[in-house]
Amino acid sequence: MVRTDADGVDGNLLVMVDNRLRAATSPAEVNDALQLAIQHFRKRRDLLGLKGHKAFAKDLEDRLMK
Repeated sequence: MVRTDADGVDGNLLVMVDNRLRAATSPAEVNDALQLAIQHFRKRRDLLGLKGHKAFAKDLEDRLMK
């Protein structure tokens, strides 16, 4: 979905989001975790679109719980 270095800021954020999603016990906690990644990747520079940051943020938005 997104191309990023595992040991960089993006990779660390994804590990944190993954941990929060695994520990989530309510839809609100799931949405909070997803929002962290959405906000981060929506703002991330990807001039040529090769890393897929904007598309990844959009995919995550589509998975928000209602």
